Amino acid sequence: MPEIPRPALAENPPRRGFHRIHSLQVKGGFLDELHVEFEDNLNCLIGGRGTGKTTVLEILRWALGHMPDQRESQLLYRGIEKLIHANLGNGQVEIEIETLDDIRYRVRRDNGTDPLVLNSSGDPVAIDIARGTIFSVEVYSQNQIEEIANDPLFQLKLVDKFVAGKIKEISDEIRVCVGELRTNAGEMLKLRIDITSLIEKVSVLPEIKEKLKAYKFEEGDAEAKILQEASEGKVLRGQETRALDRLQDLFLGAADGLREVVADLPSEINEIVNKDIRGGANGQMFRQIKDQVDASAHEILRKVQEAASLAEDTREMLRTQLGDLSAVHLKQEKAYQDLLEEREKEKTKATERDLLLRSQSELEEEQKRLEKRREELLKRETARTTLLRRLSDMKDARFGERMSVANMLTTQLAPTIRVRIEQYGNTDSYRDLVLEAMKGSGLKYAQVVDRVVQRIPPHEFAAIVQRGDVQTLTDHLEIDADRANRLILQLKDKPGVFDIEVVDLHDRPTIELKDGLDYKDSTSLSTGQKCTTILPILLLESASPLLIDQPEDNLDNAFIYETVVKSVREVRGRRQLIFVTHNPNIPVLGDAQRVVVLQSTGRKASVKAIGTVDEVKEEIETILEGGKEAFQRRGERYGY
Repeated sequence: MPEIPRPALAENPPRRGFHRIHSLQVKGGFLDELHVEFEDNLNCLIGGRGTGKTTVLEILRWALGHMPDQRESQLLYRGIEKLIHANLGNGQVEIEIETLDDIRYRVRRDNGTDPLVLNSSGDPVAIDIARGTIFSVEVYSQNQIEEIANDPLFQLKLVDKFVAGKIKEISDEIRVCVGELRTNAGEMLKLRIDITSLIEKVSVLPEIKEKLKAYKFEEGDAEAKILQEASEGKVLRGQETRALDRLQDLFLGAADGLREVVADLPSEINEIVNKDIRGGANGQMFRQIKDQVDASAHEILRKVQEAASLAEDTREMLRTQLGDLSAVHLKQEKAYQDLLEEREKEKTKATERDLLLRSQSELEEEQKRLEKRREELLKRETARTTLLRRLSDMKDARFGERMSVANMLTTQLAPTIRVRIEQYGNTDSYRDLVLEAMKGSGLKYAQVVDRVVQRIPPHEFAAIVQRGDVQTLTDHLEIDADRANRLILQLKDKPGVFDIEVVDLHDRPTIELKDGLDYKDSTSLSTGQKCTTILPILLLESASPLLIDQPEDNLDNAFIYETVVKSVREVRGRRQLIFVTHNPNIPVLGDAQRVVVLQSTGRKASVKAIGTVDEVKEEIETILEGGKEAFQRRGERYGY
């Protein structure tokens, strides 16, 4: 596709301190040859129905990679994709932007591709514009403002945008900590399974020790002492054989593990650097890369094979040593049997004693393993306590940032709007996890789960389950001991209980509008009141350009005069605004720097006129109902 012509950049643009969209150019599709330049402050797109106003706004959003989260707003996401596909086709969009640090870029995007970022020389740069690290933008489609008013999670995102950098930093740390906790949980579960198995094995050890008392040798009997030492030697021979067996297993496992780690390395390299890549435009570069990684892989394989062979040689040495040891053991065993033959009456008793001693020896080895596992588990539990404390501190820090935003919003928008934040106020994710964990329990658990979520914080609930505290569950949930015990058995030492322990409960904002003498939650307001509550927050000062499709929807003119226009004027020179609007009061009373008037033939949209409010006064009065009255009102208010 032919490259879109680029206008010359100003050599020394004035420093603005906020992000700015300079221009939009479209090649192909419904907006073919459209070229719009935007000003620093208020820009308004107007025109009749079907002239492409919404398409311009959504193309800006799409080209900059700031689409809504598909997981949260799937219908909106698909709607925008469909709009882009229908109106752009195989076309291309290019947007010139300037960061708050006065660095200019061009963002180019074709339908079906990711955004391409170019520097002022036209060279591509490795910047993911969608991440918002160098340039951010806020875009709200029609009805999105009402959605924010209805959904606490959207409101939380609205609060977070005012401290986006700090929230991202804390959230990243939380994700790392939760990852460490999940690894820790897996290790603890494995250790607990091992411990349970070992406890069962060694449970008979006291009984064996008690039985051995019946075979105790008489003190002062020299022959008995010789027999006792010989019997203990037989037990030790069993330990020695098991030690060499375990060493062989250890080195065999090491050899197999080493080879397994690198076994697929050559095939994976061939799969990644495939024939298409090696034969493509950059094939020479990738053939060289492949030669280099092939050489590295070959050296790695050689060294791993060397190490694995060493492990196998060690195992063979151990096998030889086991043969030698067996020969020694045979001689020692014969000497022991000869000794028993001399004491015929002790033979049967000695055989029984030897079996018990062997069992005791094996179980004492298992007892040592059990103690080691318990020590390891204690370390993991201590580490988990530290991680959980760190996680709690980070969540408190995040809540503190959000509280500061709530206080700032309340101060700036008082007395009309009030914002509060309840820490961990949204328990939906907690409830979902407990419900999932209780599936298959055979209990009628829905009501019990609701009580759990309402009455017990997740980390406390996990602790109660893990220590098997039936009485506490009985008291808190008002259920009988049998149901409490069955609930514990369903969750104890299962992955689900660890997920519950670290679940990230969302803080819950409450955004309220003063209605008469009372404040009312935005979720309970009428459509117009919802927008009246949320829009002033969106219009507060920010470094990000604000793009809204019809901000006046569901608002009466009085509110537009007193709040919207006032907010627009207050951020003048400190934030760029781009609005699609049908209400003349916004461009006229807001004194828009740039009004873009769009028209359409039905097949193609174009710019009919562009300029300041006064330069396109005729179009405003013609297209927007109440346009003349808006100019009259401006004259009455501002004297021009």
